[in-house]
Amino acid sequence: MEEPVRKVLGIKGPVAKKAIVVKTDKEVVEYVEKFPGAIGIAPRVFAQEAKVKIVSVDSVTATPENSEKGLYPLKGALYIITKGQPEGLTKKFLEFVLSAEGQTIIGRNFAKAK
Repeated sequence: MEEPVRKVLGIKGPVAKKAIVVKTDKEVVEYVEKFPGAIGIAPRVFAQEAKVKIVSVDSVTATPENSEKGLYPLKGALYIITKGQPEGLTKKFLEFVLSAEGQTIIGRNFAKAK
């Protein structure tokens, strides 16, 4: 699977042996907060409340609007997954997420679903 950030930055080949690899987005943000000079890749929603700087690319800030318009190049898809065909409350939740009201809520932190 191709990683969007590595593609945009033109990085090819394996991850460097000296790279610190963590398991969660929260751990990425916590690591960057602790170590000056550290660089991490995490969703904006995790980084926006932390004491880290969200990097602009070519003077374009990482906002849901800029991601939706295709202006901010460092982005990846967010998937909602289920173990089977959604039913009951799960189905109702997914219907809400895709509704106009749900998209307004999601649009506060993420690009809207298409």
